[in-house]
Amino acid sequence: MRTEISSLGEFGLIRRLTDGIELKNESSRYGVGDDAAVLSYPTEKQVLITTDLLMEGVHFDLIYVPLKHLGYKAAVVNFSDIYAMNGTPKQITVSLALSKRFSVEDMEELYAGIRLACEEYDVDIIGGDTSSSLTGLAISITCIGEADKDKVVYRNGAKETDLICVTGDLGAAYMGLQLLEREKVALKGKADMQPDFSGKEYLLERQLKPEARRDIIEKLAEEGIQPTSMMDISDGLSSELLHICTQSKVGCRIYEEHIPIDYQTAVMAEEFNMNLTTCALNGGEDYELLFTVPIADHEKISEMEGVKLIGHITKPELGCALITRDGQEFELKAQKSADEIEAQAREFSINIRETLETQVAVEAESEEAALREVERRWKNGEYILDADNFQGVDFWTADHPPVKHIDTREKIDWFELFLSRMRDYSDGEVWGNGDELMCKTEAIADAMYDLLFQLYAAQDEEVVFHTGYYDPAEDARSGEEDRCTGWWYVDCD
Repeated sequence: MRTEISSLGEFGLIRRLTDGIELKNESSRYGVGDDAAVLSYPTEKQVLITTDLLMEGVHFDLIYVPLKHLGYKAAVVNFSDIYAMNGTPKQITVSLALSKRFSVEDMEELYAGIRLACEEYDVDIIGGDTSSSLTGLAISITCIGEADKDKVVYRNGAKETDLICVTGDLGAAYMGLQLLEREKVALKGKADMQPDFSGKEYLLERQLKPEARRDIIEKLAEEGIQPTSMMDISDGLSSELLHICTQSKVGCRIYEEHIPIDYQTAVMAEEFNMNLTTCALNGGEDYELLFTVPIADHEKISEMEGVKLIGHITKPELGCALITRDGQEFELKAQKSADEIEAQAREFSINIRETLETQVAVEAESEEAALREVERRWKNGEYILDADNFQGVDFWTADHPPVKHIDTREKIDWFELFLSRMRDYSDGEVWGNGDELMCKTEAIADAMYDLLFQLYAAQDEEVVFHTGYYDPAEDARSGEEDRCTGWWYVDCD
């Protein structure tokens, strides 16, 4: 059964999703149900806050990501940021933007994953918000945590001779993503087919259901080890290590042979013909911990289960490098950021037009009077179109205007219908004389020609279009000067 979200409304949905939530932490004084949550932290604690925003189509693909797993992961990645500061997550707020294709049951499934993560890590859900979306699902989670004032670990504390450590293994989440993407392409359009992931369950789990390394934070505390710097590995080992080195103003050396990699990751990398070390260094989404410790802790850290020594911190002038198995030295490079990619790319001007449409009834003496009355009421705010009236969106460049759908195949009517939907050019740049489409420039005429050709080709219409120019000198010689003179035209036969 499918229950539309509109049948509950925003507050009804929130009540349904948060029903039964009980607060566990002493710092959570009041949670869901009022204008704001109430928290109270001891004075000897530092309060840590982090936020992550996940967008459908950018950070996750619902074709292969179950909603419950998505909810769990969305919460855990925030917990991981708190643990990376040597803190403990205590509360989260959850904000959702939903398109019409999601039902109440879908959101219950998503929230089931969020609530499961909170139960596993002893975190309270204390608030949030919901909103409509025109582009799918968006999840924003803010996590609040605590740490002893003298125990907070930053990225900028690494010192020369410090040991570089990582937890778990690297590259598995990335290979899990590659596997899912491959199967998505292979099974496209085959509704009755099921992918075979036998033997690859670990890779899928690392991608779909990662875990924050609370256990390592607890072990470090038990052993009396205070990391000098730390962060979680969300963007890849290379990127994160460079962050630490840059902020700490140091260099580093890590050794390829010491980078922890699971057997399934190695097998999958070979299957995809990918460099295994590159996958481990740049794959991302492992949510393991990368940290540095003083060399005096070497013995303790070497014996700690789940932690691997991979290198050491050096002087800044030595730079950051990977030492391969055969002793060669290569400069560590981070994944390109969105800003760097943008800087290398060409710049394009893109037009965006969203269409909102509704129908209203009004009494009037004529059609013209009815139009004027509706316009007046709209200007006065009596008619307000919102997300529920969304009809579609167009994207286009100035050189390639969007192809507009024509609802009729009657050739004699296409000019008026086409002109009525023309919104790409300012007044006076395109108009019709009844037989031809008049264009101010050759470029506009060519664009209109291309548009009409595609339009009719898509409808299997056998129409031949022409472009031409009413030359002022020629018109003057022939005595045919009129309002079309000096204009380019598009016509058809």
